[in-house]
Amino acid sequence: MDAIITYLEHMFRGLPRTPDVLRARGELEQMSLDRYQELLAEGVSENEAVGRVITQFGNLDELADDLGIRAHLEGSAEADSVVYVSREEGEALIRNRGRMAWFIAGGLAVIMAGLSVNVLLSVNESGIARFGFSWAWRSALA
Repeated sequence: MDAIITYLEHMFRGLPRTPDVLRARGELEQMSLDRYQELLAEGVSENEAVGRVITQFGNLDELADDLGIRAHLEGSAEADSVVYVSREEGEALIRNRGRMAWFIAGGLAVIMAGLSVNVLLSVNESGIARFGFSWAWRSALA
């Protein structure tokens, strides 16, 4: 029975908490629990009863017209793609992103500097640097 309640909460999670939606959720919950009790009375196991109830009442899109929440269901699909934030939250987000960009750039600069130093200071078996100014030392030694 808890699985049915959890499933219904998940189904109605994206919808606004208007009186129509709350009424529809209550009706669907009552119908689901009634059907669950009927199946148990018929001798069906609890797990199978939960599965049948979820299968029977599981698609909110098909039930939206019967429950009278079609407008809310279609409106929630459009509202999911838009996120509204206050001006302060937006400005804080922009500041934080700018700060993080500087941290990333600084980290990359440190990594590149470390690699450059490693390459410039690397030497081969004869003790001569392989990169950097090794050509100048070779010509001076020759």
